[in-house]
Amino acid sequence: MKKIILKTNRLILRPILPDDFSAIYNYSKDEEWGQYFNPHTFEHVENLVNKWVSSPWDICPRFSITLNSKVIGGTGLYIDIENNIAEIGYSLAKEYWGKGYITEATSEVTRWGFKDLKLYKIFAKANSENFRSLNVMKKLGMVQEALLKEHNLIRGNRKDEVLYSIIKDKWLS
Repeated sequence: MKKIILKTNRLILRPILPDDFSAIYNYSKDEEWGQYFNPHTFEHVENLVNKWVSSPWDICPRFSITLNSKVIGGTGLYIDIENNIAEIGYSLAKEYWGKGYITEATSEVTRWGFKDLKLYKIFAKANSENFRSLNVMKKLGMVQEALLKEHNLIRGNRKDEVLYSIIKDKWLS
């Protein structure tokens, strides 16, 4: 599958590049941004970016979210080809929260997943206390499927994870 660029009213979603590392590392160092994850060290972010850049596009398309050519976040899919489903992931620099950018970006990736990739289902997971992320899922039309009790070990504490999803037939284009 060929890498593509997606465009929204305000954003350009382009394939992630190695040069995006510094922007991603800078926003992922923020304590409030990272409160629902284990700390994102330099090495952790470097490994993530390298993995996303080098992963096959047909199973792991990853986009950098750009606003006026500046990387402000990222989104992408983890595609399970056998089951024709995908997990959507997303992140956004704290200074851009509350402006609708992540909903705009993930809505476009969801549209692309259903329309162009012909996916059957798209799902997302988040810490049960991460209300911003849960709200993004709801804005995408997703519904809660599962509450995974004490599923993740975050900063030494067991945390619940919530899984939301939407099936193509329930998605409104």
